[in-house]
Amino acid sequence: MKLKQVASECDEGPCPTVWAVKGTDHVLVQGFKVDDAEALHTMRLPDNETAV
Repeated sequence: MKLKQVASECDEGPCPTVWAVKGTDHVLVQGFKVDDAEALHTMRLPDNETAV
C-alpha cells in the first residue's frame, strides 16, 4: 500500500496529516480529531462520529 500526503499543518514532527491511499478512494487521517460534518461524510462516517 502506498500513501500520498495530502495535507499537513507543519513541516516536521508528528502533526495532523491527511493521507490518500494510492489507487483507491480511501483517506487516512492521522493525529487529530475530525469533527467537520462534510469531512466525516466524505469518509462515510456518521455525524458526530470521530476519526483519529
